[in-house]
Amino acid sequence: MIYSDINKLLRETLDNLYPDHEIESIGRLVLEHLTGMAWVQVRLNYGKEFIPDEKSQIGGIIARLIKHEPIQYILGETEFYGLKLKVRPGVLIPRGETEELVDWIIKAQGSRLKAQGKEGRAEGKKRLRVLDIGCGSGAIAIALAKYLPGAEVVASDISEEALQLTQENATLNHLELTIISLDILSPQGTCHPGEGRDPVTLLRGSPCHPGEGRDPVPDHDIRQGVNGSCSYDVIVSNPPYVPMGEMTSMDLHVVDYEPVQALFVPDNDPLLFYRAIAEFAATHLNPDGQVYVEIHDRLGEETANLFRKWFKNVELRKDIHGKDRMIRAHHG
Repeated sequence: MIYSDINKLLRETLDNLYPDHEIESIGRLVLEHLTGMAWVQVRLNYGKEFIPDEKSQIGGIIARLIKHEPIQYILGETEFYGLKLKVRPGVLIPRGETEELVDWIIKAQGSRLKAQGKEGRAEGKKRLRVLDIGCGSGAIAIALAKYLPGAEVVASDISEEALQLTQENATLNHLELTIISLDILSPQGTCHPGEGRDPVTLLRGSPCHPGEGRDPVPDHDIRQGVNGSCSYDVIVSNPPYVPMGEMTSMDLHVVDYEPVQALFVPDNDPLLFYRAIAEFAATHLNPDGQVYVEIHDRLGEETANLFRKWFKNVELRKDIHGKDRMIRAHHG
């Protein structure tokens, strides 16, 4: 069996389960994963025979695909904004729409960092501080840490499994993040470095305000406000936003395998996370700071109006498919 046979085999076994374009995409991911080659190298070796170990894995992959398990969970990895990330059940798989949100932030903030110099400081200015609320696999936080050199990036989530995966992905990509436990819906809003994780690896200082030469603080109030140690230049979030009533119309590989708590919200209060994020950002952004969120494409104006209660400037932006998909809000 040669590399080029994989697409034919996938079409024969998955034809009634997946659209053609998705089968083609799955074939590419499987070939890259099994061979360890970049796609261009795979294409140049399309006539090469699979070695026995590679060939033995194909049947297991197809058996799991037939059960609608996401290919990313099967392979244990995905790509996000040019970076390789580990993924596994219990943590949301990063989406292409979120890459657009990240691209918006990087382009908007890049000029600010350039003005501050390579280390993010110039004329006494502090480094750009970024908070990702609900980091999941760490995709947003890791991409921002990679492409906003010198920025301090804090990744937060309520899920211990997500925080652990974020740590692994930061290590995989040789990036330093501050990783904290945060429940944005909690009125107390305390953040914790997390039991069972090495604080030396996770933190350079306290979990909310890293700094050289200070020991990690085991428990710290993240809701100190703009004059406290937990103010940010950028706050970003891709929170749960799909009403529960839409579950029946979604693909099986999403509803049967991805974490419900990372996707769905009550039908009678679909904006509850945005309300908490807007209120939090209003008191935790620096004077020229900005908050960015990914949103439900059918709740664009409703979500924008919610942010307008807290911010003077609110921009609703469409994705490449022309759907309302993201918001930026600030006071400036």
